[in-house]
Amino acid sequence: MSLRDDACARFVRLRSPHCTGAEREAHCRWLADPGHAAAFRAVEEMWGELGDLRDVAAVGPARLSRRRVLAMGGGGLVAASAGAALVWPRSDFATPAARLARLPLPDGADLLLDAASRANLDAPVRHVHVRAGRARLRVGATEYQIIAPRCRIAARAAEVTIHLWDGQATVACHAGEVRLHPLQRSTIALAAGQEVSLDDALHVAPLSETETAWTSDRLVFHDRPLRQVVADLERWRGGRIILRGDHRDMAVTGTFDATRPEAALDALVAALPITRHDLPWLTVLST
Repeated sequence: MSLRDDACARFVRLRSPHCTGAEREAHCRWLADPGHAAAFRAVEEMWGELGDLRDVAAVGPARLSRRRVLAMGGGGLVAASAGAALVWPRSDFATPAARLARLPLPDGADLLLDAASRANLDAPVRHVHVRAGRARLRVGATEYQIIAPRCRIAARAAEVTIHLWDGQATVACHAGEVRLHPLQRSTIALAAGQEVSLDDALHVAPLSETETAWTSDRLVFHDRPLRQVVADLERWRGGRIILRGDHRDMAVTGTFDATRPEAALDALVAALPITRHDLPWLTVLST
């Protein structure tokens, strides 16, 4: 174990309510070495810059098989591994890192959740609220209302993706046509083969591979901001990735294997002016 890793492990242990008095005394003796003290101080400073991340240790790393699909929450039950599903009138669904879930919905519709994504279904009124990550909804003749940050989307006989990343959102139409009702903005008609970012510009663009390739275990980016790339990698890798610095919007172009997120992260660090620091269940990227 390197000195930095040792300092990280000690830092996390000292924050634990289970840390014993004997361990704290041993830590004081360890700090008597100037090199040890400097390494521990560096970890303290980095952690302080990240703000309140007390919940990180509870998350832990995830390395899970995509063959076992999990959807869970307040009243929602999906037995996807058996090919059958029971969806209650009001259901919450969530996927952990590195797993997708396809959920049959009423009226022949279905919802595909990306890794580490979350959505709520209100079946009686055909509302789907995308809370985190990415979701693709395919609907028939019955209209569904999709709720995303600062926008409501009406879909009938259509297929649409809602992608949430780092406080931003992208809506992509794969089939049919959907109507977007942005908060305090005019309605936008989005046709098959188009996507729009829900920012101030609301610029409609051709459908990108970013919003199509993820269903085949590929993460594809063309001139996308680094913070979006990191957000998508985090959902497949598990744990937390914190991106800090003044160049979080630097453009990234590349294709990555979603099932090998650690290799993708290594490639980013090798190709871009990024430094990487690993803490237990947390990776910090500095630009």
